[in-house]
Parts: sequence; C-alpha cells; structure tokens
Amino acid sequence: MDAEVLKISILSWLPSIIWIVATLVIYKIYSFYGKNIRNQIIQFTLHNLKFRHAKKTICELHKYTSILILLFGGLYVISISPFSDEIAIILTNVFKTLLILVLSKHAVIILRQFLTPLLLNLEEPDKSINKISKDYAEIIKKTIFVFVWLAAIFAIMQLWNIDITWLVTSTAVIGIIVGLAAQSTLSNVIGGFAICAEKAYEEGDLLKLDDDMIVTVKKIGLKSTWLETYAATTIIIPNSEMSNKRIENMSYPYSKNLVRVKVNVSYDSDVDKVKHILIDIAKNTKHVLKRPRPAVYLIELGDYALNFTLVCPIPSMKLRFKIMEKIHCAIIKRFREENINIPFPTQLSYVDIAKDNFRELKEAVCRKRK
Repeated sequence: MDAEVLKISILSWLPSIIWIVATLVIYKIYSFYGKNIRNQIIQFTLHNLKFRHAKKTICELHKYTSILILLFGGLYVISISPFSDEIAIILTNVFKTLLILVLSKHAVIILRQFLTPLLLNLEEPDKSINKISKDYAEIIKKTIFVFVWLAAIFAIMQLWNIDITWLVTSTAVIGIIVGLAAQSTLSNVIGGFAICAEKAYEEGDLLKLDDDMIVTVKKIGLKSTWLETYAATTIIIPNSEMSNKRIENMSYPYSKNLVRVKVNVSYDSDVDKVKHILIDIAKNTKHVLKRPRPAVYLIELGDYALNFTLVCPIPSMKLRFKIMEKIHCAIIKRFREENINIPFPTQLSYVDIAKDNFRELKEAVCRKRK
C-alpha cells in the first residue's frame, strides 16, 4: 500500500519535474546562444541605428530576459504541481511579484535608452529645433521612473490584497504639508517647467530683460535661471520671476546674432548715398559676416533728422560692443569726408517784450556797454 502511494505521488510530481528540467535547459540554451544574438544586436544598433549606450542597455535586457524565462517556467510548474491551494496561491504570488519587478525593470531600461534622446532631440539633425534643458529632461525622466515603480508597488499590494487606502490618504496629507512648506520652491519649479514647455528661450540664447540689460542664458536649473552679463558676472533669477518678466529673445527667430546701429542724418542728405555708405562701412568692418548681407532701413522721419538702422550679422554677441565701436568710428569719419551732417536737436525761444520794457532794456544794455 505504501509503495502504491509513493508511486502515485511520484507520478503526480513527474510533470512538474520534467518542466523544471525543461525550464533550466531553455535557460541554458538562451544563455549560451543568446550571447551571440546579443552581440549581433549590439553591433547592429551601434553601426546602423547609432543608439547611445546601446551595449549597456542590451546587456541589461539580456540578463533580465533570462530571469523572465525562469519566472514564467516557475509559474507554469506551480500551476501543474500537486500543491495545496494555500501553498499554490502563496508561491504564485511570490513569482508574480518577482515578475512585476522584473518587467518594471525592463520598462525602466527601455525608457532610459529612448526617453533621453527623445527629450533632448539628440538624434535630430535639424539643429534649429529648440531643445529641452538637460536638467529638466533629467527631471522628467526620473519622474516617469518614479511613476513606473509606484505602479509596480501598487500592483504588488493589490496582488497580496493589501489595503492601500491608508497609503493614498497619507500621501495626500504629506503632499499638502510639503506643498505649504515649500511653496516658493514649488513655484520656481513650476515656473521652470513653464519656461521649458513654452520654449521662450533656451541655453545659449541672447536676452534683453525689461531693464534693457542684455544677457546670455547659461543654465536653466530646477529653481533658477543663470544669466551671464557682458560685465563678466552671473545673475541668478528664480524661475517664478523669469516666467513673469517681459523678455526680448534676440536669438529668435534668427539663428545668427545681429547688431543694430541707429544713425540720424539731416533732412538735406541724399538717402541713397547714406545707405550706400553705411553698407560699405558694414562690409569693411572686421567680424561682420558676409551672409546674410548687412541691410539699412529708413525707419522713421524724425522731428529733426532722418532715422536709419544698420543691421549687421556677427558671429558672436560677445563681440557686439567692439563691432559697434568700430562702426560708429567709421560712420563719423566717412560722414565728415562726405559732408553728411549728423544733426542734434535745437530749440529757438521767442520772447514778447512790451515797448516800454524794451526801451528800458535797450538803455540798460547801452549803459553796460559804455
């Protein structure tokens, strides 16, 4: 009788033993041949697709995929094994928990490979496209990773029938407390996200602030924007203030840096001659680019002068003041040679004096002369 029971027990466990051996064989085969396949995929992605960090990503995926083979095989073995219902449920939940964690890790690895180039436009050949700041790209990426792991934790808690109501309530209360305590910090962070979302400016752009100060954007950080002035100093402005400032982006929509020189001449000047001289000065000034061509515009008929604007493309705004000085000096010299007057505002005052007062004033002047 005991032999019969033992025989039945062995027969009942035989399919499970067979599938355990089959799972291990499949795992070994995948580990052996998968390395060759993995290396071929690495070579293909590096040379054809040109993905960054492709080798590290594929190696990690290969490692966790081999773990998935063991987990799926273990789940099937549990389903066909003669365990009691309680033990089978516990073992199944353990393997499903591990499966959720491994799949979440897979998702994080894949997102890490493709999300960063997508956010930063690293593979985009069109360099004129605005890019998200690297700091904010990193923040967005880590935020997505946090949501992936939170989803995994909630799924595991649901799997084990753990009530998550208290967790949601506690998270809401903690969020309110943190929000009140770090209100200014949160406003700066939200302001930074608004700046990146609107793409009003990016790192390297030249800005004119509402106080007419010209600065270069050096860094868009989590809480503040770093601006470099032409006095070789750095201004750090909170993002909440930057998002509310009136800003003129001098680098958009033109990718080239431009210098604008305002020139006033008298009304008796030859307009075509003035424009020709200004263009000639721009073309012969060092560091002024040939393309796009310099241009002159008569922009206003002023109260006492004709107002021209000379627009010159330059390679860098760091040369702005040096180039403007050379152009101003050349304009003064050429205008004097060509007898072109640069007028200045004048004012005539007329005084109405009565006859009696005029006689007294005349006599006083005559006495003073004597």
